[in-house]
Amino acid sequence: MLRFLVSIICCAVLSIAGLSVEVEGEVSGEWTVDSSPYIVVDSTWVPEGETLHINPGVRVLFYPDLGINVFGSIQAEGTDEDSIRFLAFEENQLWEGLKFWGEESEQFFSYCIGTGSERFFSLGRDVNLVIRNSIFEGGKVIGGIIRGRNGGNLVHIRNSILRNIDNDEVINLRNSRVEATNVEIYTDYSSAIWGELTCFFDNCIVRGGVNVRWASYSDCELVANTDNNGDYLREFKIIGNGAELDNCIVSGNVDMEFGNDQIIKNSIIEGNLIVTSSNGRIRYSDISGGRIQFDGNCEMQIVGCDFDTGERESIIINDGILAIFYSDIANEIICHEGTQVTFSRCYIVGRLYIGTDLELSLSNNTIIEPDSAYNSLITFHHPDQNADVQIFNNILYTSFDSTSLFDFLGHPDEYIPPFIEYNCVYGFDYILHMTDRNRNDGSRFPFELTESNIIEDPLFVSQNPLDPHLTWRSPCVDAGDPESDPDPDFTRSDMGAFYFDVNFVETENCLPGYQLFSAYPNPFNSQISLEFSLPVMGSLEMNVYSIDGKLVWSMNTGQLSAGQHTFNLSSSELGLKSSGLYLFSLKSKQINTSHKLLYLK
Repeated sequence: MLRFLVSIICCAVLSIAGLSVEVEGEVSGEWTVDSSPYIVVDSTWVPEGETLHINPGVRVLFYPDLGINVFGSIQAEGTDEDSIRFLAFEENQLWEGLKFWGEESEQFFSYCIGTGSERFFSLGRDVNLVIRNSIFEGGKVIGGIIRGRNGGNLVHIRNSILRNIDNDEVINLRNSRVEATNVEIYTDYSSAIWGELTCFFDNCIVRGGVNVRWASYSDCELVANTDNNGDYLREFKIIGNGAELDNCIVSGNVDMEFGNDQIIKNSIIEGNLIVTSSNGRIRYSDISGGRIQFDGNCEMQIVGCDFDTGERESIIINDGILAIFYSDIANEIICHEGTQVTFSRCYIVGRLYIGTDLELSLSNNTIIEPDSAYNSLITFHHPDQNADVQIFNNILYTSFDSTSLFDFLGHPDEYIPPFIEYNCVYGFDYILHMTDRNRNDGSRFPFELTESNIIEDPLFVSQNPLDPHLTWRSPCVDAGDPESDPDPDFTRSDMGAFYFDVNFVETENCLPGYQLFSAYPNPFNSQISLEFSLPVMGSLEMNVYSIDGKLVWSMNTGQLSAGQHTFNLSSSELGLKSSGLYLFSLKSKQINTSHKLLYLK
């Protein structure tokens, strides 16, 4: 066997058998197509501080269970005409992969093709990996295409395909960042990407769930894998502050979790949408075929969306949630046969379209008719005797004439009145409109509300702009179902989404004539308005304390005239850094009063 010295590879043992080079030991320098293929026959490594350059057209073959340990760096730069290939020496056997151990090292792979590795890329701490215009595919990859548990990795992938047919995720990293543009990521496993990482996906196709610490998607197609029953195995996470799902098509479940300023827009979701402790927006999107659920103190603005549940699925918006349905383009909530629909403590600007054979519970909501373009606030599509509709402790409000509260689409003989008790109904020209589905004509239908319902102005804090919080004079205060759970101030349930806290004002030694008109919104996020009146001219000291009694903000008002005064204060001006309960106090020689404020960051 002919042996010769290759000066560009230090301390390596090379042998040429025919047109191949056998490699073991330390390697660096340049691998050229003229000496290709390079066959890794024993333990091989790139030393610290050294670089192995792999030229276009080179093939690198690996004996079973062997790979390359990289303490320096690899720069594998192929071309569109001459790609670089990483392959097993024998078909149907696995090689170990490339392991990168050099901290703050730069690894680059362009126009590369890899198959047959147990794990193509194993990343140590603080490794930067760049993949361009490449394909890495494994049939029995254990541990994924890219894996690292030490953290600090930055992975850039562009114009590439990463495919792991079975057994594990494609990417599994810890405390790292992945940026993928025009990438196809496939796995038959439940999750394609997993770990404590930050992920940006732009114009990507991902098959398999994404379960990470922070994820944002733009112009992507996301497809979840299913089990034998057709159920999705893993969801796609939209998680963290500022995370987005923009102009995407999703076949699978979406979890929107734990963050502020999150957004779903211009997207189609065919599966469940579960929103948990999230503040943000859902705009001009279609969500269909699954359960829609909001949990854990969400604040969501929903504009121009269609919600269409699958058969016997649910729409559940749980207690304590602020859900806002704006309607510059009307939102539709379509509930199919067998659907369970629960709205509780929601502020809804929009209309509800309710289907047949369902369980509907509307409790303690404020539902506003946005305009007069439609005839009714709540439409029932052909409800039958199996429908169970409970509507109680709500405020149902419109400022337009010639609108009905309910529209029943069906034969009049099929009509079954819903349970409607302890609601405030205001502004509707009439209560029920009936449309005969056989004759396709409509008429008003006699309907009388029970005495537990009130037809009065709910006396919101503000009409223009609309602020649906209640003033202390509102007829809705302590007017809800006495059998319902009490409000958080331990009084009888109020009607509507926002209860009036009768314990909100605590005063000591106040001059006659002092009055706190309102503090709104409360709970508040970015800004709060405090409105009060003074019987005589004077100055006040304004303080904000945390729940443990620490002073977080203070201001002297200077001389104020007698009469009404309003202070608009932002959370940053008040020095509020975390969500929670705070105490606002006003003090002077004649006044000593405190008020509870709930800040939601």
